[in-house]
Amino acid sequence: MTNLRKKIITKILQKDQGNIHDFISKLKLFVRKLRKFAESIDGIRHCHPKSFCSYCNLIFFCDNILALEANGAESFLSCLRELNKIQKHLLILRKKSADARQLDLFLEEIGLLFRIVRRALWKIQVWDWFDSIIVAFLLAMIFRAFIVQAFRIPSGSMRMTLVEGDMILVNKFIYGAKIPFTNLRLPAIRQPKRADVIVFIYPEDKKKDFIKRLVGLPGETVEIKGGSIYINNKAASEAIFNQIYYFNKGDFGLADQKIIVPPENYFVLGDNSASSKDSRYWGFVPKDDILGQAMIIYWPLQRIRVIK
Repeated sequence: MTNLRKKIITKILQKDQGNIHDFISKLKLFVRKLRKFAESIDGIRHCHPKSFCSYCNLIFFCDNILALEANGAESFLSCLRELNKIQKHLLILRKKSADARQLDLFLEEIGLLFRIVRRALWKIQVWDWFDSIIVAFLLAMIFRAFIVQAFRIPSGSMRMTLVEGDMILVNKFIYGAKIPFTNLRLPAIRQPKRADVIVFIYPEDKKKDFIKRLVGLPGETVEIKGGSIYINNKAASEAIFNQIYYFNKGDFGLADQKIIVPPENYFVLGDNSASSKDSRYWGFVPKDDILGQAMIIYWPLQRIRVIK
């Protein structure tokens, strides 16, 4: 008990006044009784001559406790220190004194006093753990909502950039994280740009999140021709688009079809064009539905890398 931190003691004093008042009243009563015994002629007569100093020390420790006001962490901690010293001296005296029975009773009372403090300490520690869990949970929710969120890749629509089972981290603050339960967003670091791999809310099922590569920006004309991407009648200049063959599929990806991306919307495609359900089939991704940019693969270990 002598090593209890001030912080914990202060919390005990603040949050468990009932147990502490009970402890203080019983401690004072016990100390007065012990002091009376220690200074009595009967008490000294029944002790070993070499134990006289120990009895004097008991009186001294009792006076220290009676002089303290347990109204703060330091004074309360001092009470516990003195009580611990009394316990040690009683154990020494019990081996030498003829009145071992009375000393056993005093030791039992000290044990009860320490149990009161341990009970109060346990309650505070439980609340501390609970508080810590709540704080950690709230911080995790804030981190997940506004900074970075983990996702698992469920399909092969982004092969070979991402494969089934990849665990990725998505940067949510780069485009301005959406504030939960509102239509508001935090300020963005930058706007989405072509070739970004983005995570967004699936337009045809708001309960699902999709991941694709951003191809067409608001107001641009997108066309898939000869396996290549054309933006405003010019071949896309980003290197990644030259590494993928894009198939003409779906209502928005037919041959010789030029698609104009509406304002505040984006056109997205999967890297595995042959088996990706993307903007060619269901149209555009509203800006407000973009959750963030995929940053890195963090699992499995052999696939750790920056997503490009």
